[in-house]
Amino acid sequence: YPVLVRLNRQRQEREIIEQVETAPPSVEPDQGFRILSVTSNTANAYFYNANDMMRKQDWKNAEIELKRAIKLDPDFARAYVNLGVVYTNLGQFQMAKECLNKALIIYPQSDLAYQNLGFLAVHTNDIRSSLYYFQSALDISPDNCEIMVEIGKVYYKLNDFNSARKVLNEVLSIDSSYVEANFYIGVVEAKSGSYDLAEQHWLRVIQSEESYFLPARQKALEKLGYLWSNFKNDPAKAVECYEKALHLSSGRISENELKAIYLPLSLLYIKTDNFNKAQSLLETVLDFEPSNIEARYYYAVALKNSAREDLAITQFEIITKMNPAGKYYENAKKNLVLLRGY
Repeated sequence: YPVLVRLNRQRQEREIIEQVETAPPSVEPDQGFRILSVTSNTANAYFYNANDMMRKQDWKNAEIELKRAIKLDPDFARAYVNLGVVYTNLGQFQMAKECLNKALIIYPQSDLAYQNLGFLAVHTNDIRSSLYYFQSALDISPDNCEIMVEIGKVYYKLNDFNSARKVLNEVLSIDSSYVEANFYIGVVEAKSGSYDLAEQHWLRVIQSEESYFLPARQKALEKLGYLWSNFKNDPAKAVECYEKALHLSSGRISENELKAIYLPLSLLYIKTDNFNKAQSLLETVLDFEPSNIEARYYYAVALKNSAREDLAITQFEIITKMNPAGKYYENAKKNLVLLRGY
């Protein structure tokens, strides 16, 4: 999710205060700017032109504008930070790291530069380095909840659930309604087998009404759907959660995110004898991923249970030619014997 980050004083005698949403490898729309004073108005103009382009994910032109700003003002630390974000999005990770380190040479107290180095390390799967960078950012900005959440997420990736729980609870001691902290504590508790605690935290997430937190609410609803389906044996509640998650994601969901909801929801529809709905969801998954053997198997099951046996046989036959070593192959063969006798 996008992380709200602050810009402290990054340029000597030229302070720019702004709020920016960033999350590698993408940048979300800026929340607004207030310029107090600048030395080079032209450099500043290039900088904000680049911000506009970053909002549009026009990374190449953003790079050009930021380079122009830096050429006019070689000590423009914030421009180096944004250029590092641009290079991260372009997949040029070494150049991104060089830009962020350059920002720290100019302004060693830049929590934003350290934070983006942490994001970059996570993106390149250098998890332990990301912990160092996020901790360095927190040393500069001790009450920054966004950084603390990132540290909690890193501990989770390192399977250090006690440390993750501790730092995320510190966030909640500052702000008990902090959405991301509640979400990730839920993830930690579920991983530790404390499903009731996980449920409590995810229920807090879905109560948030701010549009900014829609992605977090969607993910929490997916987690609750999985929890109620697999651990609490309440298919009706699980269906309700997945359907709400789909409603929240309407018009802005990727194919992978769609699959993450459609597959478990279609299985729940099959369990509750709602075969037509299951077929509709699974057809959508197969439209953009015909090789998804799991979706195809349950599509065939839904067809069989809705008395469309000829179509089910066709799907089961396709499966037997897709992956002979998989469990779906064996199940497909058994169903073919039941349906056609061989």
